Amino acid sequence: QVNVCERGRDDDLLPTSLFRMVRELEPPADDEGFSAIERVPFVRAPVREHAGLIVSGEAARYVTEWTRPALVVGWQLGATPTLPEGVELAVCEHEAGPPRCWCRPPLPGLAVAWAKRHGVELTRCRFIGSTPTAEKLARALGATYLPLGA
Repeated sequence: QVNVCERGRDDDLLPTSLFRMVRELEPPADDEGFSAIERVPFVRAPVREHAGLIVSGEAARYVTEWTRPALVVGWQLGATPTLPEGVELAVCEHEAGPPRCWCRPPLPGLAVAWAKRHGVELTRCRFIGSTPTAEKLARALGATYLPLGA
């Protein structure tokens, strides 16, 4: 997911298409006649240098210590949280239903765009959240997830 957004292919490939590919992909098996199958684990190489802070929209009002650069990310937040100066707000404004965008959490589009603008390495970010969706987004980004209050 992050690779699709990093490469700017998010307009060409819908999230549902990627999810279907992952679901339907049949990896090679030993009984298919291959002389060897080498399984290489995916490792994301850092592409930028700065650390940052990402906070889920529902957790933003409870955060008392903000480091910069910082992003509050969410979808259908209801009331807009009051944020300290220099903290960005990124909200997916697409309607409900199957995701047709990469910006609805837990999809990584909003965080990837922010990271590119600020030279932030997502794997060096702390992600503060309070929901399973926030934790899933942090995991997709490779960020360190900190449950609210931890």
